[in-house]
Amino acid sequence: MNNAGAWEPWSRLAAAVRENDSRGIEEIFSTFSFSFHEQRHADPERWDLAFETLILLMEHQDTRIACSARHYLWVLLGAEGGPPYIPNPARDRAHLLATRTRRLIPTFERLVHGGEEHLLTCVDNLAHVETLVHTPPQEDVVHWLEDSCPWVDGNVRRAAHLAYVVARGPWPEQRAAVFDALDDPDTLVRAVAARSIGSRYLDGTIDSKAPSFKEVVAFVTTKEIERPGIAGPLFSPWYTCDVEQFETTGGVEVAPWIEKILAHRAADEPETLPCSNGIDFFAHEIFGGQPHMIRTFLAAGQISLAIEAATEVREKIDDLEPVLMELGDHREPEVCRQASWHLAYHYRRVHPRGFDRGFVRSIPLENDEIVIFNFTGTPEYRDNPYSATLYPSIGKHWNDATAWSRLDIVLPESLRGAMTPYGLPGDDGLPGPYRIGNTSHFRFESGVLIAFDGDPDAKTWHRVEIIWKAGPGIWTVRERL
Repeated sequence: MNNAGAWEPWSRLAAAVRENDSRGIEEIFSTFSFSFHEQRHADPERWDLAFETLILLMEHQDTRIACSARHYLWVLLGAEGGPPYIPNPARDRAHLLATRTRRLIPTFERLVHGGEEHLLTCVDNLAHVETLVHTPPQEDVVHWLEDSCPWVDGNVRRAAHLAYVVARGPWPEQRAAVFDALDDPDTLVRAVAARSIGSRYLDGTIDSKAPSFKEVVAFVTTKEIERPGIAGPLFSPWYTCDVEQFETTGGVEVAPWIEKILAHRAADEPETLPCSNGIDFFAHEIFGGQPHMIRTFLAAGQISLAIEAATEVREKIDDLEPVLMELGDHREPEVCRQASWHLAYHYRRVHPRGFDRGFVRSIPLENDEIVIFNFTGTPEYRDNPYSATLYPSIGKHWNDATAWSRLDIVLPESLRGAMTPYGLPGDDGLPGPYRIGNTSHFRFESGVLIAFDGDPDAKTWHRVEIIWKAGPGIWTVRERL
């Protein structure tokens, strides 16, 4: 496809940038639906316009706009001129990427220097694009890492160089250096080394003299228990691709493996981002919603793990309610808030301690129908909810008309604004419900998100959730009810 109509959003976006129209830019991004893949062989001038527009927006003062621009920039670089449908020599794509990269490096440098982007994140994203283009590390980037970032922490520079250059080199030559880095004094360097090893074994780019993955997992597990920070990065590439194969080739079952690490490690896990998630993250994902494991975390004093696991599954789990009530009584306000909000979202329950701390409040609608509001607990916004959940009478459902009428009481159409496309693939660029499982999602002009849970086919609902995105001070409980 190479139709001009498909590129119309880019023309509007470029015009909004020229006019410094932040609201227009945000509105375009909020409903953005563009297939880079389908347009990969469009006229170069169109790609140039998109690229230059995104570069300007990467440093936008509105963080949301800047983050959207950076996201789309990486998608653009990976898709532009891509094979295999129309012949396109690899050297042409490599030359194009090199040209784009030289244009980007000054922007990267300003973003990293200003603390808006991490050096490792930049080179990781670039390495991913280079893999799609089938090109090795670019000399311009290597020189930039070596010569142009003296103000970046030396350990961060070493981690970035390990990720971008060393770990991508011929494995027989680089294997020893990468494995040695598992014992590096710096946490980030160790994490990059472990992630690189995991990626190499996942994609099979190892040499015949390399140890088996079973040996690697055992080796890393021992080191993790002695000094945490590498098991999560080793597992991370597999978690997104093939956990079953990790278990088969690594000789472990993931859940008991993680449980063993948590029970025996000598210290808490250090921060492993932006390299990858750590083992604590995978623990709350894997053990999410499991009351017995959450109580194990509590008994071990791992409160952050317990609350993350307790609130991981966005649905009602009956056996979990007592644990959530216990967590709601915790002395730490943030633990209380998360537990209280989760009880409000999924259990139709207001935690007494959460109420006392200003995190939750319920108001009756009709009969025994209720709405439970969630608040941040900040005194100046005590009447400005972050979200709300509407419930019909116990054991009942609302039909579609009734559900919308209750929504109008809590959040009138005058505050919601017009319905807009949801902004995810498959919405056809049209306003209306976006279905995910048993939930129909809606987005509105104000930015508010509404989710109707129940039976989308029959249009009967057992809860309605509101997420307010339009800023504080507009939607208040006192004005509405």
